[in-house]
Amino acid sequence: MSILSKKLNKLDHTIPIYSPRTTYKNIRQNDEHLLADLTLNFDPFTINVLKNEFGIRDMQMKLSEFILVVKEHLLSWQVDIPNRETKLVRCLTNLFEEIDLNGNGILEWDEFTNYVIEKATVLNNIKTKVDEIKTYTKSQVKPLQAQTKHLTHKFNNLVTKILYIPHIDRLALYEEGSAEILFMNPETGVMNNKTLKVVPKSLFVTSSTVKKDEEGLIHVETKKNFIDLKTMILDILYIPDKKYQVLLTSSNDKYVRGWKHSSNGWVLASQPDNEEELIEHEFKNEIYCLAWDSLNEILYCGQKNGNIVIWYFKTDTEKELEREGAHTEVIMDMITMPKLQFLASGALDGLLILWDTINNKKKRVYKEHTRGITSLSFNEALILLFSAGFDHEVCVWNPYIDNLIYKISGHSSPLLGVKVIEGTSQVITLDSDGNVRVTDIKKFSNVQCFSVETSDEKHKFNPQCFTYIPKPLKLAFCGRSVQLYEYDKNYNPNYVDDYVAICCAFVPSQLAFYTPAGNKIKLWNALTGDIKKIFSDVTQGEITCFTLDSLKKRMLIGDSMGQIGIYNTYNGAMIKALPKHSAEIIQIIHADAITMFISAAMDNKINMTLDNDFGENELIRTLELKDVMITSLGFDPITKMIIVATNTGITSFYESDTGKQNGSFSELTQYEEITSLNLIKNLPYIITTTTNGKINFIALPPLLFKFQKVFYFKNEDSEQKLLEQQKIQKEGEQQLQQQQTQQINIGSAKGSILNNMGQGKRKQDDQVQQNLSISNCIYCDQTKCLFLSDDKGFIKCFDISQILTILEKSYNNHKDKSNNGAKSFLIPPNFDGVEYQEVWSQRAHYEMIKSLEYIQEENLLITTAYDKKVKLWDSKTGNLIDQLQQNYDKQEPRPIAFKRSGTEEIYDTNLEERIDLKRKSSLKNAKLLVKNEQKGSQTAIKSLSLTDKKLNTQESSTQEQEAAQQPQQNKNEGVQGQGDDLFANFNPNKTYDEEFNPFYFMDKIDKTKLKTDRSNSDWKLHINYIKYFESFEDSIKQLNIDIQKQEHELREKTEKQGINNRRFKVNPYQNSDLNAQKFGVDHKPILKDEINFKQENQDQHKVKADNRIQEGLNQVTNSQATLPRIASLQNNKLKLQNQQQQVQNQQTEPSSNRSHQQPGIETKTLAAISGDQNKKQKKVWDNLYKKELQSKFLFGSNQSEIRLSKEEVDAAHRLAAALANYDKDDYRSLKFYNIQIKESKGPKKLQPLSQSKKK
Repeated sequence: MSILSKKLNKLDHTIPIYSPRTTYKNIRQNDEHLLADLTLNFDPFTINVLKNEFGIRDMQMKLSEFILVVKEHLLSWQVDIPNRETKLVRCLTNLFEEIDLNGNGILEWDEFTNYVIEKATVLNNIKTKVDEIKTYTKSQVKPLQAQTKHLTHKFNNLVTKILYIPHIDRLALYEEGSAEILFMNPETGVMNNKTLKVVPKSLFVTSSTVKKDEEGLIHVETKKNFIDLKTMILDILYIPDKKYQVLLTSSNDKYVRGWKHSSNGWVLASQPDNEEELIEHEFKNEIYCLAWDSLNEILYCGQKNGNIVIWYFKTDTEKELEREGAHTEVIMDMITMPKLQFLASGALDGLLILWDTINNKKKRVYKEHTRGITSLSFNEALILLFSAGFDHEVCVWNPYIDNLIYKISGHSSPLLGVKVIEGTSQVITLDSDGNVRVTDIKKFSNVQCFSVETSDEKHKFNPQCFTYIPKPLKLAFCGRSVQLYEYDKNYNPNYVDDYVAICCAFVPSQLAFYTPAGNKIKLWNALTGDIKKIFSDVTQGEITCFTLDSLKKRMLIGDSMGQIGIYNTYNGAMIKALPKHSAEIIQIIHADAITMFISAAMDNKINMTLDNDFGENELIRTLELKDVMITSLGFDPITKMIIVATNTGITSFYESDTGKQNGSFSELTQYEEITSLNLIKNLPYIITTTTNGKINFIALPPLLFKFQKVFYFKNEDSEQKLLEQQKIQKEGEQQLQQQQTQQINIGSAKGSILNNMGQGKRKQDDQVQQNLSISNCIYCDQTKCLFLSDDKGFIKCFDISQILTILEKSYNNHKDKSNNGAKSFLIPPNFDGVEYQEVWSQRAHYEMIKSLEYIQEENLLITTAYDKKVKLWDSKTGNLIDQLQQNYDKQEPRPIAFKRSGTEEIYDTNLEERIDLKRKSSLKNAKLLVKNEQKGSQTAIKSLSLTDKKLNTQESSTQEQEAAQQPQQNKNEGVQGQGDDLFANFNPNKTYDEEFNPFYFMDKIDKTKLKTDRSNSDWKLHINYIKYFESFEDSIKQLNIDIQKQEHELREKTEKQGINNRRFKVNPYQNSDLNAQKFGVDHKPILKDEINFKQENQDQHKVKADNRIQEGLNQVTNSQATLPRIASLQNNKLKLQNQQQQVQNQQTEPSSNRSHQQPGIETKTLAAISGDQNKKQKKVWDNLYKKELQSKFLFGSNQSEIRLSKEEVDAAHRLAAALANYDKDDYRSLKFYNIQIKESKGPKKLQPLSQSKKK
């Protein structure tokens, strides 16, 4: 790696560049996030104001009107983001499309209010892949002996505690009263041979023995003895920090020890900074509970008497927390919150105390529990603290709030533990009876209940504790033994869901696939194949029917309980419910031609409900069929007939206006079930498929041979046909070999072979008659192709163009009223010589296909089957493209290049080589330069040197370029008073193309240097997203033009009428009829000459101020910033030099010219932008109102000039810019621009700002 790349890695900030497809996905995702944030601004006050705006426009608005109105009420929304105006228009356009469900281009007030209500009700039902909670099932893994690995390991006593050690992938546990820690493999259940035994220090005892010898002398003998002591473990804790990775144990010998895992087993650990010092400490009392603070490297130790001792690892010192008002009984659990600088402790006294770890004092004391607390847990993402106790309740707290947030109930026994599964929204609770409850934190709803206790009294489990293993997620419970429960045991990364997806629908506006399964709907991003979001708990029963309306903005969903609902496609909110059936819903149709919803269920009833948007359900008619079961439903928009297919082979036709049966068609074979119905566009025919493998073409009115079958063909078992051919060929070859070995006449052998082949062919013809049942069928008008799926999992494509040509020709003859067409009017068309062609056939699934969907714009076929898979196919070739997978370990998109921040340099993924086109051009010029040097061409050298100089200038940093160009730009444009431009330092981070054009960086990269041009190579589907991108961008650009035009017209209209655009009230300061102002503010009559003089003076100030604020208004509008920003010192130096030059120019100009200059802010020094001056600005801003400027100017003061200090004038001009941003025509902004600055010398003498500048 070169020196430059090393510098890039260490010093520079790089921006990842993704492929255009992934970039476009990020652009859409950012739009969705901004829209979600924008909808939060619709508070009751804003909605009430918008209602008045709707009332002015007859309670409805067009898109441009909606954007203009809402923009006025979102002035404080995301003021700092770049390209705010464009993003706001994009968000409001998406919002309009999301609300306008009927697609008429007009937003009614009912639609808007219903959307706001829906949005609030579905926030908890919209989830991501991480939020989805599956179920736990009991594992077959049991504790096994280490020697045999097949015999169950039996524990002598109850297992008191269990925890998971990720460093060695083992479960650590110890029995009650034991000093030994056992280790278990969570995958196999085998217990390790090597255990950890806590051995206390031996007791040194000196004993003396007195003896008397024969001579009577007394002798004293002294012996030194070591007595081995026994201990038992009270608590264990594992520190996962890479610096330590230590297992801590506390025992009844008052010691806390640290243990390190090695190849020889567990040994006493030493301090990382001092290997000679062991992690071992003796306390005054026994430690019953341990908690580790990884941020500060502190161990909190809870004692039996309720005290908490702090052990500082680095210094090996201890300190007690304050005892006053603390716990009085045994501390059962503690949990640290390092990022919040809090420690939570729970004890048997029922108190939950929150400690401030900075000053080691109590922060809050919670007394909600009526009995002792046994366990604590904390969710860092949601900042929720959970406490479980003997009172059967789980209390939910926020450490920043004094009161209880929620209380989780449902247990009927004392709770033993509560655990939050990190990275999910699950909280697990266990009680003494062995009942386990899984709760969704975000909804506080129970997801699953199960019991780890056994019904056999002799083999009671007696649960004591539990923990969880993160990957793969498992729960481990300990008691008499150890039980494991696996999360999502049936998980298969290739499945789309745990349930069978009943269909897969594509929504172009969302660029997403919708897969309903169970009672939820998953949304898959068509650009990357990832799960965008999940609509959970959509229905009470299992979803059995899913259809989109004609605009694909509403979902029509029916379930197994007979309930039907209409839901918003964008957010999954329920719009309204349709009349309920008494059985499972089979199919729902949106008959747009008659504005009705037609639903069929297994109760053999067909309901026709009026599509009246948000109104009450209006059931128009109910059709009831007897002695049959409805299998499929259709609607012909031309004849307005409802087509009903049944399991008896009868296809009935009903008039939608009257409900009367117009006719029917019956298959010859009894109980030949109709599986699908397809209409042929612009032809009075339908295509039906049956379980016997027939594809029928049936005539409809106005044909006189209506309700008759005019043509059909069969779905042959192509696989069986191929197998029979291979079998016949193989048998023939075997017989030929046998006859050759027996030296039989070849001619007779060939004759017998041919005879056998003929018999086989006849067998094959007999078997071909057993056609495959057709499960789904779709007809494409554009390609004249018929796509179908059968029970064997095959999908096929048939070209039926010849059949349709005959039908079309026959229908044209029917429409001919001449005599030539009279005969054909009565006779069905002749299909002699007409053939259908099987274009391709593909084995899609090995189980029966549930649904078949066709996307004509993308040439895409989608199949769902009972194997829980969803596959995407090329409709032209039948080749597999990709499939939707719920793979949790799917890789994130990878960058294809990196851009150096602040420059236009682009590097490869290894940061070793520049791959931007500018670099390529520079190298090309360098080679040409060398070549020209060899030729001695000085002219070329000069031109190339200029080119390189220009390229180097373009690659300079953005801030230096702006600082160098700003003074010259101001000079060329002739802008005066740049020191007064409060928003000149505001620069967006990204340009429009950089932020909204997915091809922006690809156009700057040398594609030959790219290792890959795909960020997500795992996803093979190539949706034509370019047309969606170009269509949306064109609409946004045209919409911006229309909005600017309307804003200009509205501004002109407001100026002419003198109406305040914000409040629609007459402004007395802009009243064109001056004769009406007969009295002044002092209630004295105003003379006509005085009125004219006042008007001239007022117009003069207005003209001066109009130009003065125009630029500031443009900056405010473009940046949407309401307060000035302080730039870097380097830019201010350049501005200061420019301003000083302007002051000098003003001093040299004649006084007559200076008298017409606009008032501005006095030149600032570098000290004005220091920290002290920044602190001063807020006081000056507030001081404006203390000096009663508000009462003087906002309510009619006719004083032409007021002179204040420089800081006060600075604040006044900023207030003027803010007022002008709020309403450009607000006269108050002009008043504030007329404020003058006090004279720097002399306390009483005042002068205008222009003279102050001159001095």
